[in-house]
This record gives sequence, C-alpha cells and structure tokens, in this order.
Amino acid sequence: EGTIYVNTSADTVGIGTTTPGSKLDVQGTMQVGVNDTGHDVKFFGATAGAYLEWDESADELELRGGAATPGKLLLSTAETTVVDGNKLGQIDFQAPLDSAGTDAILVGASIYAEADATFSSSVNATELVFATGASETATERMRIDSDGNVGIGTSSLITTAGRASLTISTAAEKAELHLQNRTATTSSEAGILTFYNASDRI
Repeated sequence: EGTIYVNTSADTVGIGTTTPGSKLDVQGTMQVGVNDTGHDVKFFGATAGAYLEWDESADELELRGGAATPGKLLLSTAETTVVDGNKLGQIDFQAPLDSAGTDAILVGASIYAEADATFSSSVNATELVFATGASETATERMRIDSDGNVGIGTSSLITTAGRASLTISTAAEKAELHLQNRTATTSSEAGILTFYNASDRI
C-alpha cells in the first residue's frame, strides 16, 4: 500500500516512508514522464547560473557552471584504502539494445582512472586509461601515467626519471609511427619530427 506523508511542522514530504530524511524523500523508483514523452528536470547549484538539467527536447544531460566556472562531473569511489590497480571512476560507451546481440551489446569503449600506487597522505598517483573493443569487451589501448608518460598498446611503459616518454608496443610484427601531411604534393613534405632543447632545435 502506498504512503504519502506530509510533516507540516518540519516542511518535509515522504513518499513510501513516514520518516522523510530530507525536504522530499522518495523510497522507491521515481519516474518523470513516460517512454517517448518526457519532461525537463533541472537542479540548481549554490552559484548563480549553475545547474544540472535533463533537456527532454534535446535528449541530453547538461552540467553548467556559473560565470567563468566550468560545469564539473565527479566520478568517485567509496574505497577507503586505495591500492595500485583500483579504479577511481569510469565512463563506458555501449549499444546494449543492438539486435545482433553477443559482441554488439558489449561495452565498446571505456575511459577510466586507475590508481598507480597505494594512496596515502602524500600520494594519489593515478593513471588515465583508454580502452576500445573490436570483437570483445573494450580492452586497454592507451595509458597516460601519473608522470604524464604515454603508452600505446601496453600498460608497461618504458620510462626514465626526469624525462617524458612515449612507449608504443604491439604483439604483431612491428610497431609503427606515421607522420602525414594530407595536403602535401611532394615526399619532402610528408611529415616532420623535430627535437628541441631549452633554447633551440637539435
């Protein structure tokens, strides 16, 4: 049996509960609109102009910051003892209703933050991982470590203290780095790889 409880002395409303813990406390599933006929839902922040809105006409979710302030999305973990390999947050891309099923409905791409060490009062080393799929759930393809080094095709970066590095690895015959000028008409303009020191090119 449904319950709607109004506490006029505390200015609170409970749906599905007689002890609301906030101004509006809904104990159960909440729905706005019906399939194919939705409504805007808007939450305002403490800063003027800042809000989160589901725009039903555009079918999109917007997080807007105040003037000179970006909209921010926070992905966090409730883990109290973060160790190397723990994920702090993850975004997945998927087509779960594809009629082909099997591989088609698996996660096709992901971006996630992964702890690079055990966290402490002076350590929060974190890596950013990019994953894509071909005929399987998305797997790691590129990683940026906590020092800004980049690995493509490997999670084991080759690094030297004090230096920035790019590691490209493959299980195939060879790894390749291509530089291309798509408007060039001569081979001398195909691409340029330049090395700099603090004052000049080398």
